[in-house]
Amino acid sequence: MDVSRLTKFDWAAVGAALLTIISLWFPWYGVDLGGGAALAGVDANTSAWEALDGIDILILLLSLAAIALVLLRLAPSIKLPVPTSLALMGVGAVVVLLVVFRIIDKPWGDLGNEYFKVDAGVRWGIFATLVFGAAIAGTGFLKLSEGPAPTLGAAGTAPQYRQQPYAAPQAPAQPQQYAAPAAPAAPPYQAPVAPAAPGAPAASAAPQAGPGGGFCTKCGAALPTADAQFCTSCGAQRGQ
Repeated sequence: MDVSRLTKFDWAAVGAALLTIISLWFPWYGVDLGGGAALAGVDANTSAWEALDGIDILILLLSLAAIALVLLRLAPSIKLPVPTSLALMGVGAVVVLLVVFRIIDKPWGDLGNEYFKVDAGVRWGIFATLVFGAAIAGTGFLKLSEGPAPTLGAAGTAPQYRQQPYAAPQAPAQPQQYAAPAAPAAPPYQAPVAPAAPGAPAASAAPQAGPGGGFCTKCGAALPTADAQFCTSCGAQRGQ
């Protein structure tokens, strides 16, 4: 049983419930007859157990219920239909209402004898019960400011913090602007080159006549000498 799950308000609720139970033995009612009290046989102070006949038991059960509500927090598997804080506020409010009712509607109790009855006056004990009942409701109200009960860590031993510091919500990140894919760079324009016009065949250089002059009538080569009978290029006989 991990008592570290209980907060200071849980312990305060248990303490207020125990004090409420104890206060039922405090003097709730009494009379002030001076010296005639002993002669009349009047009990000057009466507790809730002596003066009441049902509400005292109901207050006892409500106080025990407040203690049980706190102890149930030690069993995470048990889920209550309402939060513990609201349940404690309801228990404390009912105790306060019962006590206020008995402050207004005072019982006769044991205050008197067979000869006469004396209306009871309230004593400090009933106001103590009223304060303790209000304390039960107050601890439930204070528990509303608490966060959820601590949960066990990964190892199942160390409890996590009950309340985390407040962090302002972060603005959602702005989506990146859509960038259109860049178009591929166009190759530099090159004007088509017109094919070169076929040029006229270069005129062959006119063969140079040899020192002796004359040309071969067959191949047109220059004859080396004027009296040469054969062409040195094609071997044809001169004049053919």
